[in-house]
Amino acid sequence: MNCYNGCYYDQYFTGLPGDAEYYLSQIENCTGGVLELGCGTGRILAPIVRSGVEVWGIDHNESLLDIAREKLAALEGASQCFRLIHADISDFDIDRQFDAVIIPYRTFQHILSPTDQREVLSRIRKHLSPGGELTFNIFDPSMELGASHNAAGLCKDTDFIDRSSGNRIVVWYAREYDLELQIMEQELVFEEIDHENRGVSRQSSLLTLRYSFRHEVEYLLECCGFEVVELLGDFGGGGFKGYGEQIWRARKS
Repeated sequence: MNCYNGCYYDQYFTGLPGDAEYYLSQIENCTGGVLELGCGTGRILAPIVRSGVEVWGIDHNESLLDIAREKLAALEGASQCFRLIHADISDFDIDRQFDAVIIPYRTFQHILSPTDQREVLSRIRKHLSPGGELTFNIFDPSMELGASHNAAGLCKDTDFIDRSSGNRIVVWYAREYDLELQIMEQELVFEEIDHENRGVSRQSSLLTLRYSFRHEVEYLLECCGFEVVELLGDFGGGGFKGYGEQIWRARKS
């Protein structure tokens, strides 16, 4: 099972506290449109569409885009406000520019090499209007790397009640780090348990992400033609602490 097939996606990948509100605040005055890369099922797109700002979404997973289309089409007056495109964020080309590009919920970490990161940033810059801004967030696991980073065995992450079956879904995870390549591989296991506490199914997926450190990202942005506007450590406006969330705003220079 791939957890990106839409089965548990909306119920597990629910974002970070305040992230939707933050991204909405960054684009509320955009008159030249917004592009979201890795839009998934439209969790961030929906409030943007409701605000009346024109937004385009790109994702490589057609099943997630189908869910997004259904969600957004149900919003009153949404038909003229959005467009969804099936494409990879490392290889897209739209014949227009936008006032803002956003990459929420650590999607930039799916780009697994510095070479590919530079290619994506150059492509983003091409699609930004003069003075347009890129906003994205990634996770810096510095604290975890100092501990036992390749511990064996699964750890419980969370559980939730599946909306379709009413059964409890227990989510387990195990992580391994390649320190040289700055790659994290996370195995996710979704265990379904019925009302009589019997196991119904057990499905797994592998999530591969590249982590980047603060000065690495800053240098990468500058090399790709961006001026850093702001780096935050949380969506409430707190400063970066040297680990944890990095929330970047950068302007096309």
